[in-house]
Amino acid sequence: DKKWKAAVAATADVARALCPSEVVADYEKRSSEPHLIGLHTDHLANERTFIPVREGSKRVGRADAKVVQDIVLNGLGIQTQHCTIARSADKCSITPAESAEVLVNGEKCAAGKAKELSHNDRVRLGAFQTFRFVMPGSVGSADAQFNIQHAENEIREASKASHGAGISDGNIDASQQETIGRLLPMVNEANNISEELKRGINFMLKMVAKQGKGGTGSDVQVQVTYSNGDEALWDADTFLDRVYEMRDIYDQFISRGRDLMYVNNKFTGAADPFAKKSDEAVVGRAMIYLDAVNHLLAVHETTPIIDYKGFTRGELKVELDLQLPNVADKDAAAKFDELERVENLKGKQLRVNLKVVGIRGLPSNFCEDAYVSFRFFLDDKPNSTPKQSNKTINPKFNYEKAWNLVVTDELCSYLASDVLEFIVYAKSSGGDPVGGGGGKDAAGPEHIDDDAMQQLQEKEEELQELKLQLSEQKVEMERKLRAKAGGGGGGESKLSESSEDVEDLKDHIDFLEQKIESLEAQKKQLEVTIAERDNDLQEAQNQLDDDEETMQQQLTKIQELEQELAAAKKSKACVIL
Repeated sequence: DKKWKAAVAATADVARALCPSEVVADYEKRSSEPHLIGLHTDHLANERTFIPVREGSKRVGRADAKVVQDIVLNGLGIQTQHCTIARSADKCSITPAESAEVLVNGEKCAAGKAKELSHNDRVRLGAFQTFRFVMPGSVGSADAQFNIQHAENEIREASKASHGAGISDGNIDASQQETIGRLLPMVNEANNISEELKRGINFMLKMVAKQGKGGTGSDVQVQVTYSNGDEALWDADTFLDRVYEMRDIYDQFISRGRDLMYVNNKFTGAADPFAKKSDEAVVGRAMIYLDAVNHLLAVHETTPIIDYKGFTRGELKVELDLQLPNVADKDAAAKFDELERVENLKGKQLRVNLKVVGIRGLPSNFCEDAYVSFRFFLDDKPNSTPKQSNKTINPKFNYEKAWNLVVTDELCSYLASDVLEFIVYAKSSGGDPVGGGGGKDAAGPEHIDDDAMQQLQEKEEELQELKLQLSEQKVEMERKLRAKAGGGGGGESKLSESSEDVEDLKDHIDFLEQKIESLEAQKKQLEVTIAERDNDLQEAQNQLDDDEETMQQQLTKIQELEQELAAAKKSKACVIL
């Protein structure tokens, strides 16, 4: 018993040292003053964190804040200065800081505006820190229902408006509801990690139309919007894999003292879970209804390619032909007319030949490395055409695939009610690959230039910040060198430590100089890009002016011809005729 009490006392001392703001369980005070009690999915951690809300105004934030925080919290999404909790004699309120995530009962609180707290209100700070507000005089048996599951459910419902598109209980089935419930918290987590790592990437759930048995259905995917306006769609499995990788980056970011340059330098290219891979750029989907095949008819069709916004992104030409074993092609047509439907071939063999001829009319800024992927009947993995090596809006594939099938009830049902879906992939070469087509709202050079100018401004700001850090590091190194030269007490051990410090500073300075050099090159490239786009805009304007002048000349010519025609109609020869 003595050993146990000693261990508890030692643990309490460690907890107080780590959490000087009293974010420690203190059960004796719970009956006398308002407090926040921590909610957690782990029952061993649930209701073990206690934050007293004393009279006055208390700052809540991270330990690395420039101004000392009264209540120190850590974790994803917690800002250096996160919020302020104020209490008067009979009221308590919470006021979020700018850009801080504070939810009360699932609803986001506006920055700078006080939100009054009532007994059993659920408070979410950052991505995961969840509390229940307790007013001791109002404690009752009903309090137990306001647990972490209750808080997560109301946050999930509220999140559908901000992190979901077209998501409501009325247009999704039970399986999709389960997927949404699993993905929404992770979408919120991914957005918080993106914000802390300054990636400028936004994640949002999207219900994507999908053809299947019985007609049109939908699939839950994650829409990724990049800082330059490009968009991509990730399926649920891809998104979950990426979130686990994001967590690893964030853990290293925290363990390295929130060193942003370190993680940005280490996690690049294939190691960057935020990066857009070339094979995930979906141009759109094309559908071929198989009912004609069910009636033993060949299908030679050009079908539109539709993106997830409903815009046409070109046309796909495919050919589906049928063959019977040991029957000549010239006799097969008469045999198919006699049989009429596939079901009359049950137990016999049928050969299905598919040819993906090509695409015409792809967007000019979304046509590099184009290829088509599809599955037919019981294919266990997708079939893909070769990638088009040339950049062209009209790629040709002439890809052929054949299946020798035994006609079964399953095949008959598939052909009678399903569709063959083709997914068209390509790499974006800039602009608006998945936006609307044409019109005043379509993306154009001016929009691209705005993005380039914004990137240039961001590079300039980052460059200035790095130069300031470099200057500070050089001053610090000079101070260390003077201290080393001055000697002093401490002997060889102190001199050794000083030498190591100077070497570390030199390494950091070298790293900063390399980073500045890289940013200078990127800035110069952006300036060149903007200048080129300005020239393109000017050339386009000149061409437009020339076209308008030509059109005016043609209109004048038409008017002259109309006048000549009217005069000719009045001539004596015309009257005689």
